[in-house]
Amino acid sequence: MKTSLLLLGLPFFLAASIQGLAQSAWLPTSGQLVATPGFSFSTFDEFWVGETKVSPLKNADESLNQYTGFVSLEYGITERLATDLTFGYTGTSSTRTFGSASDEGMADTSFGVRYLLVEETNVLPSTALRLGGVIAGTYNENTPFAAGDGAHAAEASLMLGKSFGASG
Repeated sequence: MKTSLLLLGLPFFLAASIQGLAQSAWLPTSGQLVATPGFSFSTFDEFWVGETKVSPLKNADESLNQYTGFVSLEYGITERLATDLTFGYTGTSSTRTFGSASDEGMADTSFGVRYLLVEETNVLPSTALRLGGVIAGTYNENTPFAAGDGAHAAEASLMLGKSFGASG
């Protein structure tokens, strides 16, 4: 049971760590601009449609590949207020499995403003509130295994961060 939960939670953890680079309870200092580049590559040769396992893809030597290159920027306006922006380019490609489907375009763009509510102490974690949004990318959301669903969004987050020991 624990292994199943771990395996189920791993994709969510990885997605959050990839997309959440500029979203942290720790803000940059006033006037500081932080730029973090990133790249994600995924590939698979089997998947589930409802309760039906589709495996292997067509000729057993095919796979679907998806990649995203992105940059996360965050800027400290004051010691308690910061902005963040994450943008990038994404693509999906497959071989004959989906009729040589290929799709590329701007990835979804995420932006937000964070306010530090509580500065970290020996007991309390750093606590920040983030309000932001997402602007849909330019990929074709109707392509099989598109990079997103082509939707705009608003988001709100309460973030906590606590350092443990001298190494963090």
